[in-house]
Amino acid sequence: MLPRSIPTHISQAIKNYDHALKLRWSCERGRFVLERKLPHHLRWFIDEPILRTHVKGQWLDKTLPDGADKKIRWKDGYVLILETDFADARLLKEIYEGDSFRLGTKAFIRKVDELERKRKLKLEALESEKTRIDLEKMWHYLKRSTEGNLAA
Repeated sequence: MLPRSIPTHISQAIKNYDHALKLRWSCERGRFVLERKLPHHLRWFIDEPILRTHVKGQWLDKTLPDGADKKIRWKDGYVLILETDFADARLLKEIYEGDSFRLGTKAFIRKVDELERKRKLKLEALESEKTRIDLEKMWHYLKRSTEGNLAA
């Protein structure tokens, strides 16, 4: 997949918001990735750019190719924040609304709790609708099977 360009004003707005953030196109993922540079003393947090596989009872380490996202992040000292299909004002809004430091700890926890509550409600509604459909199918099946018995 060919790299997609990032509008200059978006890159600049991200840098103005937080100088440690970087947006780039990932050929590996076919999406934009937002990454954050870690201070040097926290670089141990970044996974090494190796692919660990288990073959015939042994662990084998294989170095990833130069263009692999994991290798790029490791070499440059970045961690992945999010992946996105768009590089426009929607991304800036996501960055702003998801900024836990801006919100403060309590507000951030409340926001996460609210999002989780909404997710659960949506899941319950889907389950409820699935149950309603299943019951309706059972009712029609039973109705057809009893109608045949009553006619005989």
